[in-house]
Parts: sequence; C-alpha cells; structure tokens
Amino acid sequence: MTKKEDKSKPKELPIEGKIVDVKGKEIPIKNIIKSEDTWVKENKRTKAQKRIISNLGVQKLAKAAGIEMNYKVKESQMTIPKPENSFLHIVEITIRCHATAKAKNDAPGCLHDPYSTELTMTGEADLKNTGKGGTYLRMMAEKRGYDRAVLRHLGVMGVLSEVEASALESDEEKQKVDVIEPDDLKKIVDLVNGILMSKTKDELIEVGNIIKTTKESYNDTQIAYLRELYKKANSRYTETF
Repeated sequence: MTKKEDKSKPKELPIEGKIVDVKGKEIPIKNIIKSEDTWVKENKRTKAQKRIISNLGVQKLAKAAGIEMNYKVKESQMTIPKPENSFLHIVEITIRCHATAKAKNDAPGCLHDPYSTELTMTGEADLKNTGKGGTYLRMMAEKRGYDRAVLRHLGVMGVLSEVEASALESDEEKQKVDVIEPDDLKKIVDLVNGILMSKTKDELIEVGNIIKTTKESYNDTQIAYLRELYKKANSRYTETF
C-alpha cells in the first residue's frame, strides 16, 4: 500500500542566490543551510506562495558570513505589553559583522556594507501576529528583529524568516493590520506607542490629530496600519483620521 502524502509537512525549497562569507568568498546559500531549513508556505487568503527560512537557517547564514552571534537589544521606552495592545513587545536588535579582513580601501564597514559593521532592525510581536507563539512574545520580537537584520545585511531577498511566517496564517483583516515592513514600522513607532499608551479619549484624539497633520509624510501602508490600530484602541471612539 502506498503511503499517503503528508500534506502537513512543509514543502522543501532550496533558496537561490549567494552570500559573501567571512573571508570574502561568494557561497551559494543552498550550500550553507540544509533542505529542512527552508520550505514553501501558502498565504491562505491570496494563495500566494512564499519561501520560508527557519531561524536556525538564518543563524547558519550569520555564522558563515561573520556576523556576531551575540546582538544588542534595546527595549521600547514607551510600549508596555498589556491586554489593550494584545501584549505588544517592540525591541530594536543591532547585529555586528566581523567580515572586515578584506574590506576595500580601509572602508569603515564590512564586506557586506562598506559604511558600517552594524545594522539595527525593529522586531515586534503580539498575540495577533504570532500564531501559536503567544506565550513567547518577547522571544518572538527578538527573533524577528534578528532575522530581519541578518537577511537585510546579507542582501538575501525573496524570503521570509520562520518567525514572520505566522502572518501568512492570518485572516484578511489581520493581514491588513499586522503585516508591515520593518522599515515602515520603525518610522511610525512613536505614533504606534502614542496610540497604545493613550489612557483617555482626549489623549487618543490628540494622537489622531498629530497623524492628521503629518500623514503626508507616511505611505499608504503606514497610514492603514495606524488607522486600524487607532480604531481598535477603544471601540467606543468613532473619530478617525
């Protein structure tokens, strides 16, 4: 009897492309990570497929490229995880690269970035955008920031890290609110904090007024994210921007 295909098992998918290792040599990504470290995941809403790389796979790339395994973590000074914000954690992760031995022209950076050996990315996690990781929100926020920083620093395109993949399991409404690029989130983090920290209707409206007067500075994704977050801050508030 032929065994039935296990549809619950992620489909393997080698990641194309190369990275520069710590010695300055280009190495195919598929030579660094194992097949089980990458797979295909389908967006249930759009049916689009994305290549996923595990957190362990990201760590393997970091090690090969000379990125320090220890990283700096900076906590959000304003965001306090609480029921009203679905226990949102926001952290900034800074990675440091040691692949400098053959950097050209004594540049201050590394082999991957001629201008800097460090890169900082934002990581966020709450009960809505972590799937089954709700118990480990702080850890998820760190992993997201770390994975984003490593993949961005190495120029690995067209993939999502494992800890980002839970967003693909969200329904349409969650997709509108929760899926936002790290750079977009970083530029509006003060406004996000302002909404989440508002304790009265007047405070929330004040933040909304700030967004109204500055929204020309933000793109459609950022405005949509802020608008949905504002509306969810308190269902009794009907004024929006």
